[in-house]
Amino acid sequence: MTDTDRLINVFSATVGRHLSREDLSGGNLIASLGLNSIDALQLLIQVETEFGFSIEDNELSIELVNSLERLETFVAQKQQAQAV
Repeated sequence: MTDTDRLINVFSATVGRHLSREDLSGGNLIASLGLNSIDALQLLIQVETEFGFSIEDNELSIELVNSLERLETFVAQKQQAQAV
């Protein structure tokens, strides 16, 4: 399973329905999925659990969960930092 698949599963669990990459393409996921700030925080907590790293307070941003591509990049950077 790729990191993207894992992120799609996290989004799916957060919204309570199966989502595809197409459902998460583009941006503005907050609006298109009907997420509120609590949902966004829950999603980030699930990302931490899924990938085994902590998201620091200064890294928290609604924009981080508003785009699958942005979140993919963030996860890749966190994993790279852990590997060093």
